[in-house]
Amino acid sequence: MKQVLRSTLIVASCLIGLVSLASKASAAEEVSQHVATITVPSGLSVSDVRDSLYAVLLGRDWMVKEKTDDKVVGYLKHRHNEAQVTFSFDDKKIDMSCWGYKITSSGEREKVELPRGWLKNLRSDLNKRFNKVYSEKQ
Repeated sequence: MKQVLRSTLIVASCLIGLVSLASKASAAEEVSQHVATITVPSGLSVSDVRDSLYAVLLGRDWMVKEKTDDKVVGYLKHRHNEAQVTFSFDDKKIDMSCWGYKITSSGEREKVELPRGWLKNLRSDLNKRFNKVYSEKQ
């Protein structure tokens, strides 16, 4: 009888653990928010845009997770923040979307929080980069 009760408790504990892990995994799903549409200066090609986005992310110590013909994705986890920014683009405009979290001291995602300062810095650096690339083409 004790063995049956003990086995039942072990199975119940395992099930509770699995349910807890599943709920944490679903809570950790990232939902991107559109944060900006940036106009690309006339005269810049799609490759100019892609290369500029790549350089700006690397210049701010973001990891580039994906780089395709029409999309660049960057990721950064620094101190108590974590974020991923996605740039979808063509030669006319860039759509910028992002997800972000505040991180607790134990490393857990605490709450959804967009890193507005980081995003502002990326946009500022991108405008500077576009100006540089544009002037080099003249």
